[in-house]
Amino acid sequence: MNPEAPSTEVPPQFIDQSLESGIPCYPPCWYGIEAGESDIEEIKETLKSLTFINSDSIRERESQVWDPVLGDHVNGKLLAVDYDKPENHQALGFLIVDDRVWDFTLYLNYSLSFKDLIYNIGSPDYVRFFNQRGLFPGCNQQLIWLEKGIKANRKSAVNEKCDDINLNTNLDSIDYFYNGWQQVWPLESDVMWEESILSK
Repeated sequence: MNPEAPSTEVPPQFIDQSLESGIPCYPPCWYGIEAGESDIEEIKETLKSLTFINSDSIRERESQVWDPVLGDHVNGKLLAVDYDKPENHQALGFLIVDDRVWDFTLYLNYSLSFKDLIYNIGSPDYVRFFNQRGLFPGCNQQLIWLEKGIKANRKSAVNEKCDDINLNTNLDSIDYFYNGWQQVWPLESDVMWEESILSK
């Protein structure tokens, strides 16, 4: 379940502004960390160096991870860390297999809209939306940049018009993924950005 968005404004010094500034790098890089490349020790050292991260909150646990290439579960680790402000608000979650990060999620602690992200890094490749039922129901709306290796995510209540994406709405999180990984290949239901009404 995704962390809830902070209810109060967070001071700038406690915010990750790399998606807007490109400093120190733009996706698929995040502070030198790249899915499919970085190892767990590199991740920990990077997190400890960032002023907006509470490095004392770094935690990890063993986990079974689904490998879409093998079609089976493999042994892995989940590593998580919180922001310094607001307290107890998760900042990132990493999926580690064979000591390498497969993918990771950045949970935003400030307001960033779909439109803001497009302005900063360019147009996405695909639009994805679907209503999720079950334990955590909701309307999932995503923009996908394949070459940059990210998915921008927003989730709201189950909605019959889940495909009606408002680009001015704020994002919940950003997924960084290894762009050669099979699971991120376009689904049949994905809509190419150029063919979507959002690009007009």
